[in-house]
Amino acid sequence: MGGHAFARAYAPGAPTLNTPRMDPAEYHHVKDVYLQKIQFCLQDCKVAVMTEAPDKASYGDLDILIACDRTIDFIDLANSLRVAGVMCLSSKKASLAVQKDGTANLGPVTVYEQFLGGNQDTSSPTVTEEEYAQLDIEVVPLNLFEWHRFYSSYGDMAGMIGHICHPLGFTINDRGLWLRLKELDFVKTVPYAAAADRDGMVFMSSCPTRVIEFLGCRADQYEAGFQSLEQLYEWLAKCELLSPDALKVRRDKAHERVREQTRSVYAGFFKDYLPRHRDMQGETDAAKSAEVVAELRETWLQRAILEFSKREEYESKHATLVRAINNGYAGHLLKPLVMEHSQKIDKHANEILRAFRRHVAFDTANHPHIAHTAHSDEESQLHKFLTDDHAALRDAEAASVWVQMNWEGLRGLERQRGKGGSQ
Repeated sequence: MGGHAFARAYAPGAPTLNTPRMDPAEYHHVKDVYLQKIQFCLQDCKVAVMTEAPDKASYGDLDILIACDRTIDFIDLANSLRVAGVMCLSSKKASLAVQKDGTANLGPVTVYEQFLGGNQDTSSPTVTEEEYAQLDIEVVPLNLFEWHRFYSSYGDMAGMIGHICHPLGFTINDRGLWLRLKELDFVKTVPYAAAADRDGMVFMSSCPTRVIEFLGCRADQYEAGFQSLEQLYEWLAKCELLSPDALKVRRDKAHERVREQTRSVYAGFFKDYLPRHRDMQGETDAAKSAEVVAELRETWLQRAILEFSKREEYESKHATLVRAINNGYAGHLLKPLVMEHSQKIDKHANEILRAFRRHVAFDTANHPHIAHTAHSDEESQLHKFLTDDHAALRDAEAASVWVQMNWEGLRGLERQRGKGGSQ
């Protein structure tokens, strides 16, 4: 939170705690003292301080990771540490205001609440003369301890890796590295298909060493640490997924634009370091550049499912997602026919289409018929209305006649099923 958590927090009758930025000496003293204190209080947990980006002249807060498979009572922890203030942000996150010299606070711990906005700022206009250090705590499962140490260290490092990898079909988040099916990206661009992210993502790994090596960087250099931003940038620039063409793919994400404008470490790598050290021209023709990215994405897809032994899971998810897209497209093409013959507005047409998804089946000759026992939306057979290349209805005229003859019966079956009749 950059050291600002308590600036807009409130507690009845309590002043605003002054948590200014710390110089390196203050930061390292607070780190040494409170890492030891927290570990003593939570002996069954793993505790670590996230590594900050190098070359920082000052620090807004101290980011502390606690790995534990039980609930942490942050107020109880604050009392044990004898801190000045605590603010519980969720069951997994909290901020503490501690004495900069590491000594115990003499008064009771004040419990602050987060000011969430509105027209009136309820934080106290009185700010303490004494300065405190802010500790931001996050609790994660034990099995994700090493991954979070990697993911949350060196400031925006994980964000930079994510920016490099995303156009080539990978997502990096606080649970690990994921392969993202290109069909999932397609779903988000069309109105007729829907899929949850989990249906188009294949988990690769949450082992930092395996992920670093897959990226083509050196794990031993990461473990040794980076003493300067130049060293961090040099290490990151060796990522084999780094492609000038891929970096031209712009994501319409507000947080990406904000990060480019406000995060100096992030912007320094992409806007300054890479243009100085790598040929970032890529293809000048947009169509050719898109072809390059598509080929790279397919290459890295095959490499990933081989490297992490995920072929079976990938093929299963891929087949399921493609089928869902085709079913959605078939429904999209059938909807005007449903509206024409039923003379229903969209709301009622959607009800009839739901009946189509659940009660239409096809025989071995690919002829549609009504299945009186409903199947799930995921098992829909509407895709069989489409041509072999799934580009259009196989026989639009025949489909129109079939819709005209059967829409009322299908709607009746679906309404009966909704009342607890046919299952």
